[in-house]
Amino acid sequence: MITWVMIVIYNKSYNIGRGVSYLVTVQNALKSIFVLLALISFGNLFFNVYEFAILNLLSAIVIFTISIILYRLMVHGLLDNYRAYGGNIKNIAIIGYDKKGINLYNTILNNPHLGYRSKGVFYKKSKSKFDIPYMGKISDFLNEIENYSEAYISDEIPNKVKMEIIQQCDLNLVKVRILPELVNYEFKNFFISKLIDIPVIEVNELPLDKWYNRLMKRTFDLIISSFVILFILSWLIPLFGIIIKIQSRGPILFTQSRNGENGVPFKCFKFRSMILNKNSDRVFADNSDKRLTNFGRFIRISALDELPQFINVFLGDMSLVGPRPCLFNQRKLISERKKRGVFKVRPGIT
Repeated sequence: MITWVMIVIYNKSYNIGRGVSYLVTVQNALKSIFVLLALISFGNLFFNVYEFAILNLLSAIVIFTISIILYRLMVHGLLDNYRAYGGNIKNIAIIGYDKKGINLYNTILNNPHLGYRSKGVFYKKSKSKFDIPYMGKISDFLNEIENYSEAYISDEIPNKVKMEIIQQCDLNLVKVRILPELVNYEFKNFFISKLIDIPVIEVNELPLDKWYNRLMKRTFDLIISSFVILFILSWLIPLFGIIIKIQSRGPILFTQSRNGENGVPFKCFKFRSMILNKNSDRVFADNSDKRLTNFGRFIRISALDELPQFINVFLGDMSLVGPRPCLFNQRKLISERKKRGVFKVRPGIT
């Protein structure tokens, strides 16, 4: 059963996304049931665990199959109705006052169950032949970009303008989807999908945008950090604390404000390696810095001073694997990381 659940999650056959037809929902349910039956049959060949009469077995399979399909269809219907009546809504920006943008606007308007809402289309100017609300220029969209969760960009927009929009969307954590002519692109990794009958290309989706990947990563973080806290830091903090206190006055742990996920600040924990001073947050120390204590120099060279960051991992401020958390005064580094989308994920110890 656990193997089946993992396979279903990996293949995403449970997923009932926006714009998915009921036929696809039934097909996905049948695929997952087939995988389960195949696993049971394969296992029974070797272990002979289940001994049932053929009639009882067929009856169980039919009841189970019908139950799963009805359940999936019921959830699908509930989600469609919930979105149609205004729940789980995503406000989207359509950029491109042309056939692609107009078709997308009409599709969203005529299918409220998708859960998308749009008030009109952005671009240079409106065209009288289209009776569609005109929202303004691209600069107007960029000024109110925080009001949107996704942006759909027509492929007919010049590449230079398109890249500028994508860059600004990345900085503001707005998902970007392209309304394409179906040709090859070199925009990062891209995923092609369809919204009813409108093809779209998603150009900035990350693995951790998937909830199950985030759950797996967080579970791994909690298991490892709990182990380190219980079996290593539980005795290491008192031991190092005594040595640190003997060599200089002050707290055992040194806390420093760092930028975390989405740029949100958090307090990063480290073993204190320097004597108390006013420049600890402003002047970086190398291994020959006079402010370092003898023990402090040792734990910095060996990186043992960063072990308390497992507490940050346990609290959810950091992850085991991720980009190094930067200081607030590292403005150049922060700006560069925003351009690269680094702040979309938790900073890490590794």
